[in-house]
Amino acid sequence: MKKNADVVPIQSLKQDPNNARNHGPENMDAIAASLKKFGPARSIVIDRDGIVRAGNGTLEAARLAGVNNVRIIEADGKTLIAVKRSDLHGQEAAGYAIADNRSGELAEWDFDVLGEVLADLKSSEDPELLQSLGFSLEQLQTLIPSSDTDTRTEPPIPKAPEKPVTKRGDIWKFGPHRLLCGDSTSKKEADRLLHGIESQLLHADPPYGMGKEKDGIEGDNQYGEELDRFQMSWWTMLREYLTDNASVYIWGNPEPLWRLWHLHLIKSEELAYRNEIVWDKGPGFGQRSHLQRSFSINTERCLFFMRGRQFFGNVNKDDFFEGFEPLRVFFEEQFAIMDWGPADVLRLCGVGMYGHWCTRSQWTLVPSKHYATLQEAAKGRAFVRPYREIRKEYDRARKGGGHLDPIRSFNETRAYFENTHDNMNEVWTFPRVETEERYEHATPKPVQIVERIIRSSCEAGKMFVDPFMGSGSSLIAAEKAGRVCYGIEIAERYCDVICQRWANFTEESPIRESDGARFLDLKG
Repeated sequence: MKKNADVVPIQSLKQDPNNARNHGPENMDAIAASLKKFGPARSIVIDRDGIVRAGNGTLEAARLAGVNNVRIIEADGKTLIAVKRSDLHGQEAAGYAIADNRSGELAEWDFDVLGEVLADLKSSEDPELLQSLGFSLEQLQTLIPSSDTDTRTEPPIPKAPEKPVTKRGDIWKFGPHRLLCGDSTSKKEADRLLHGIESQLLHADPPYGMGKEKDGIEGDNQYGEELDRFQMSWWTMLREYLTDNASVYIWGNPEPLWRLWHLHLIKSEELAYRNEIVWDKGPGFGQRSHLQRSFSINTERCLFFMRGRQFFGNVNKDDFFEGFEPLRVFFEEQFAIMDWGPADVLRLCGVGMYGHWCTRSQWTLVPSKHYATLQEAAKGRAFVRPYREIRKEYDRARKGGGHLDPIRSFNETRAYFENTHDNMNEVWTFPRVETEERYEHATPKPVQIVERIIRSSCEAGKMFVDPFMGSGSSLIAAEKAGRVCYGIEIAERYCDVICQRWANFTEESPIRESDGARFLDLKG
């Protein structure tokens, strides 16, 4: 690129192929109107290769408006550059300011592209890069697609200490996650952690009544009516912190699960039963013993409910917005021309989205990146229609039908559920947690099980509640899956186990909320 203030043809500049902003017809019309009325007045930013990094909409509108040349100002990021328009003043200048801000408002994020760009930036060696983009930590966790291939493994297992650092009432912070050392049946205690919270998922592994208090499960020596009262006390308290359409997963032994949770609660509250999840732990003990009076038990059970009245038809098949039908038919026809099916889409684009792009079932618009891939693979036989034209038709359909988001209000009544991240049914085969991996806890769940639950019923970046944290599998699962865990554990020593487990896994110290003290410093 030439130095200083040379003028170059506008055609020498290149659009950003990974631009995450969509400039729909209304936005382009606004930019074009501003250029026509006020002329070019704001700068755009290009990199050393002539790729536009800020101002792609302005560049495109300028080309359409007949602007032929661009003045290049070399800069190194150390001096603020101002564009001085001596001819702008008074009401005209005020009008330009409004037009400039309004045109920026009319652009929209392409969240698929934005997520991919943010995921790439996350791998940068500059730790401040992501923090300087204007998104909060919670927003970044929502926007960045979670990886299903988190390769981090947990280091050696921490022991439960005899003299724990944690004291009753402490709240520990683990990045966005939180842990309260307290009683999950006490509203006064739990409210310190959950005040103002609305969680879309509750994952609970409460005491089963198996007499294992000596093994570290407080409350596990309760039986019968006493245990039932305990179960209802924590449920009655915690349901206040759940959304009206939250998902609920509760572990336990089959008989009390069905008697208490299924038969009782499903009558007294709006709970929609979905599945009895069976954890197959592999061969059990005494399978060929003549002393047995029943089959050997090698499973644990979990009931899966959804709160509220749930419609279990298909959201787009049964509530499909007809304004999208011409676009759906277009994509269906293009795939038919190429004789491409689900396997071809997965091979070409790396995503299993054929059904979402071609059928009325959960239909969604093909992202620009994948459309470009399909265009290239079709070699002119199909998918020749310009993507921008497709996007304009999509935007018109959304706005013209009064459907800024045609299924949002419908979805708000349904619990979140997404089961395409894994190949699974209601029988889950995972090895039991062996002795050295139990963190000295009697009934820990494998991280993979909790991760499967939260990926299925908690949106990326959103928060779930675990009222019986035990040894902390939910915390590790949340960190790996890009969700946020708010947990409660009554035993001080297990809170220390959770803190140390987090520190071992992330190489970061938990922080005590009350005074900012670092767990690793206090532990010594």
